[in-house]
Amino acid sequence: ISNLHSQHPSPNGPFTTVELHVGKSVRNPASRCQILDTAGKPIVLQRGPNTDITFGDGNKGKWTFRDQSSKVSKVICDPSFRQLSAGSGSEILVQLSNQGSELGIQVSFTEGQRQEKLVNPGPFTTVEVMVGPLVRKQDYRCQVFNKGGKAIVTTRGANRDTTFSDAGKGEWTFEKESEVSKVVCDPAFKAAPAASV
Repeated sequence: ISNLHSQHPSPNGPFTTVELHVGKSVRNPASRCQILDTAGKPIVLQRGPNTDITFGDGNKGKWTFRDQSSKVSKVICDPSFRQLSAGSGSEILVQLSNQGSELGIQVSFTEGQRQEKLVNPGPFTTVEVMVGPLVRKQDYRCQVFNKGGKAIVTTRGANRDTTFSDAGKGEWTFEKESEVSKVVCDPAFKAAPAASV
């Protein structure tokens, strides 16, 4: 779109701010864009009280990169981009499901420290963690425990683990249907491959 442009000093960066100017002839003055880092992930931006992964003009000036500076691989402008609503994007959601019994629950966590939440026991067959785009630690990991207090082994593709992450790859499957006592999310968790059976 020729009337949308971001201003930055060089083609690749690193950059610390971005600004969008929407021309008067643009049909949708609320148009928004997104910038991606060199890993192809959206860069989190801040302007005043707003934190978002897309940015607009609004005649309010520059957006600042939340995490200091970054190199930019791509700027994307898309009419489907919307501003995040207050509080959205900063949650860690864990969803436990059992398609066979049509049972599912979702548990919400906030980033920063270890949290444990007791849950409906199920039984469940899958778990998925969804890390919001504003969460600083995108590789946040969680763990589910059975009624006996042992970590449940989950699998996704070739991975067999007792902790699980989002990585945009969907749900993890329990090796066997299990009742669950609690869900724990902790920024200190690392991948914990389970021994083969």
